[in-house]
Amino acid sequence: MIIYVDTRQKKGKHNIKHSQLEALGHTLISKKLDCADYCSDNSNVVIDTKQDMDELYLDLFSEHARFAREIRLAQRQNKKLIILVEDDKIKSLSDVKKWKSKRGKANGTILFDKMMKLKYAYDVDYRFCSKENAGLEILKLLVNYSEPI
Repeated sequence: MIIYVDTRQKKGKHNIKHSQLEALGHTLISKKLDCADYCSDNSNVVIDTKQDMDELYLDLFSEHARFAREIRLAQRQNKKLIILVEDDKIKSLSDVKKWKSKRGKANGTILFDKMMKLKYAYDVDYRFCSKENAGLEILKLLVNYSEPI
């Protein structure tokens, strides 16, 4: 499968997941993507990766206008936006409530509430994985995404 990778991804920060995908025989092509970091031709899923919960918090609160534009764009394009957070401590949405930022005041309960608003307003989904499994998780989501139970 050809997997498109947004050209704005930071160089060198995604080597593990890219190596995983290539080792499984998939071709990665850099391309400017409008509303995510990863997509493929044969899927309506687009995946926006976050290096950790702090990055997600920053996007939802400090860079909200830009992030909201991307979410609305995915919805207008009839794409299913999945935010994939690479964080070993968070396994599910319920874990978000207990999250504490490494950088200070960020609060897991407030973050959870904001995530839920976006989930229900724009049909955004959230998934969590370790950095070591991010490539496999991206592939799984692009190939056979299903709504969480």
